[in-house]
Amino acid sequence: MPDPTVWPVDANGGEPISETFGYLTDIIETYAGREQRICLRSVPLERYEFGILGISARESALAAGIVFDSQDDVVAVPLWHYASKLTGTLSPGGSLISITDAQDIPYRAGGLAIVWIDPFTWELFDVSGTSGSGVATSDVSVGTWPAGSYVFPARRARLSDKASLRWETTRVLSGRLEWTMEQSGIGTIIGSSAPATTFKGVEVLEVEPSRDDGIEDRFERKIFILDTGTGTRSADAVDPAPSALRTVSWVTFSRSEARALREFMDRRRGRQIPFWAPAWEEDLALAADAAPGSSSITILAAGYTARLFPAGKWRRYIAIRTPDGPARYREIISSVDNGNGTETLILDDAVPEAMLAASTLIAFLRYSRLEDDLVRLEWTGGFASAKIAIRNLPGETPN
Repeated sequence: MPDPTVWPVDANGGEPISETFGYLTDIIETYAGREQRICLRSVPLERYEFGILGISARESALAAGIVFDSQDDVVAVPLWHYASKLTGTLSPGGSLISITDAQDIPYRAGGLAIVWIDPFTWELFDVSGTSGSGVATSDVSVGTWPAGSYVFPARRARLSDKASLRWETTRVLSGRLEWTMEQSGIGTIIGSSAPATTFKGVEVLEVEPSRDDGIEDRFERKIFILDTGTGTRSADAVDPAPSALRTVSWVTFSRSEARALREFMDRRRGRQIPFWAPAWEEDLALAADAAPGSSSITILAAGYTARLFPAGKWRRYIAIRTPDGPARYREIISSVDNGNGTETLILDDAVPEAMLAASTLIAFLRYSRLEDDLVRLEWTGGFASAKIAIRNLPGETPN
């Protein structure tokens, strides 16, 4: 395959960079609210958007010329926010691009990498693999690239059919460009990891969301009002319980965290594959400390025994977080109101750590799916964040 045209003008560091990726899910819903979800894409749809700022006449002319000539072509576009630096010289004939963080960056097998110094000094490579030593290529270097040269993964992409460029002066050019990645022949991200934690065979989203804007639950329940117009009205609640919809903010502070976010979303296949989402608020408050190895806890009475436990499985699974251990996931198998302002809950398995009332968080574990097929990551100053909409699926909660 001949090398595509390369977009070599780097992103404007003063503007955020966004990645949008996801799938396409067909959802068939039953009368009772259960879903059949079918993923219609075998590979994700990816879009990429960044600003540019040509600060010289030559650089501006280069950017304008590529937009004019290549809007209908496949272009190799560096992912500017994944910059690394060569740790050693890459000499002619070399096939290892030495960087230290290759395994935290989404290089694709059969994809591209670019070694770059400036918009007029670069070389494009075909990627065959990654390791702790760097990026292995299936072709060899033609030029000599000194340590400290920039290295980026690159994607084959097409520019949006509507692209705007703004001449700030006779020499300075700015714009914001949106690219759609080519779907044909792309490989998977090298080294994609398996889920770290599962409960009842289903992956758990263990990242606690940011609460910069608070977290709001919107409860929805399918209820049909039966009204003849002349007689008594009645209601038929066909959903077994309300479905909670919430949007959370997932903030990452390193490339490995950003990769974990992306891989979690990729494993969801859009809205198709469910997961457990701890609520991460104090749904049940301990009334007393519990010793290590306890399978019985006493909580402050809040109507759990009367309202939530009898309702079904969707409020019987909990996440327990203590300061001294990982999150533990348990099922509540019985609940008793003690009549003195406390309730006693029996768990299906003991918790190894002590559960101190002052520092233990007990949150409901919600069986959920993504609400949207597409996820948008915003990169600013090296940090990535995403707003993730999550829908609870009470009627599908495993037994």
